[in-house]
Amino acid sequence: MFDSTSVTDMALFNGIMHAILANNRHNPDFIKELTEGFAELQEHLKEWTPARASVICGSNEESVPRCRFG
Repeated sequence: MFDSTSVTDMALFNGIMHAILANNRHNPDFIKELTEGFAELQEHLKEWTPARASVICGSNEESVPRCRFG
């Protein structure tokens, strides 16, 4: 399904995090209480769509959604 390297791992990770945030699958209270720099992370992830991640990972776009939500 994926050709795993450190580059593709990070692309997939970023694509999944993008999707989690875009679909409100995160816990804002947890983030507010226990994290720092979240606004910067959100800004960074805007460009990491599942489509972009799938191109870098060498898979089809439908593979990333299956990884993120089962």
